Order: sequence, then structure tokens, then C-alpha cells
Amino acid sequence: WPEDKEYNLGFLKHYSDTRALEVFLPSLTSIDAIAEYVSGLEFLSLGEFSSPAVSLKPLQNLQQLSSLSLVRNKKDIGSITCLPGLRDLSLTGYQSKQVEHVAALRGLEKLYLGFGTFESLDAVKGLSRLKSLEICWVKKLRDLRSLQRLKSLECLSLSTLKQVASMPDLSELGQLKSLVMDTMNGLSSLAGIKGSSIAELAVINSKIDPLCFHDLSHGMPSLQRLIVFLASQRSTTEALKYFDKQLVCASINDFKFYKGRTSRVEYLS
Repeated sequence: WPEDKEYNLGFLKHYSDTRALEVFLPSLTSIDAIAEYVSGLEFLSLGEFSSPAVSLKPLQNLQQLSSLSLVRNKKDIGSITCLPGLRDLSLTGYQSKQVEHVAALRGLEKLYLGFGTFESLDAVKGLSRLKSLEICWVKKLRDLRSLQRLKSLECLSLSTLKQVASMPDLSELGQLKSLVMDTMNGLSSLAGIKGSSIAELAVINSKIDPLCFHDLSHGMPSLQRLIVFLASQRSTTEALKYFDKQLVCASINDFKFYKGRTSRVEYLS
């Protein structure tokens, strides 16, 4: 559809039984029709709107919603706090003022925060049911200590967080099975993951000193699968020499616990 055309979603009245909906229409001026005609939605993904005046308030009427993805749409984003059944949330391009609403979603099990700007993870520390957390390219974020409160966390993925210099102590997260760190070039220490229950570890595209892996080779008793690709082949080889070759995997596809973000329509089947 042409992007410069103004669209409305009135056609949804013919699809009242719809359970999953993805909308990528930048010129859209209202999402009222979503709440009016397909209020039984379980999955909803909204792309970025050209107009900042598009309100997200209709979302509060989608009480069956389990999975929601939003991109830089900020007006009335507090409406997501009215969705007690939400289990899976993706927020792309948000600042701390908007991210703080996540704290009210105590039933969340899966969360993605990407391409935003905030300094801490205080908004997530009370999410006791959270199993999967992915944080990608967030400016100013340097303090990850709130991760220590996520006792149900099973999978953690961190990417391009330039200000993060070290990992917090993850040894008390007994459910944590998978940790993926991609382009974490500010890291100078991996001591925080020693003694953890992590079974799968990936450190990719990072400039971390290979010597940081020395202590890990004796401090991760649960480690079963390992991926290391550092800034150079020499650094990668040096880091891997501390580990049993049987642990080393060729790609992330060999991991059993890691679940990257994919299309969410499948979960409805």
C-alpha cells in the first residue's frame, strides 16, 4: 500500500474473529478500529506511525492480549498497564519515561527492549515471572544490577550496550540457562557470570580480553555449549584454549535454550 495514503482500519469489522494482527502503516491516524472490531486479539504488532498524535489508548480495551510489539509510538503508552494478561512485550525506540510502565506488568514472561535511551533496568526488577529478556542497542545503559532480582530468568541476551563495563553477579539466578552477549565492546570483566547455572554462553563480536575467559573455564560447572567470536581470530583462539573443545559450538543454532525474537503468529497455532 502507498505510504502517503491515509488509511483507516474499518475493514477489520469483517474479521472480528482475528486473533493475530500486524500493522505497518506509517500514515495511520487512529487505531480505534482495532479495539472496536477485533477486541479478542491475542497478538498485536504495531509499526511506527508518522504522526506522534496517534493514541495508544485503545489498547486498554484488548483484554485478551498476550503479546504486544510497539515501535516508537508514545502517546498514551501508559495504556499497556491495563493489560494484565500480557505475557510478551517488545518495545523499540523508547526512553526511560515510557519504559517505566513495564514495572506494572507483573505477569510478563518475555521482554524485548531495543534502540532506546535509559540508564538503568529499575523498571524490570520487580518482574518475578520474567523468563526471557533481550536488550539491544540502548544508549546510556550502564547499570545491570537489577538483573539480579529476576529469579525466574532463563534466557538473557545483551547486544551493543557500549557503557556496560562488567556483568553483575548472576550466581543467584538458579533458572538462568542461556546468556548471549553480542558486540559488548565495553566489557572488561566476565567475573559476574562465574558460579552461575548458565548452560549456554555466547560472546560474539566483542573486543574483550581473552584472559577474561581463563577463570570462566573453571567457574561455570553447568556450561554445556559455548560460542566465542572475538575481534580477531587470534583472540578467539586464545579465549577458547581454556575450554574443552567438546563445549564449542559453531553457531547459535546449536543452542537448545536460547530463543531469539521471531514472528509471533506461530504461537497461536
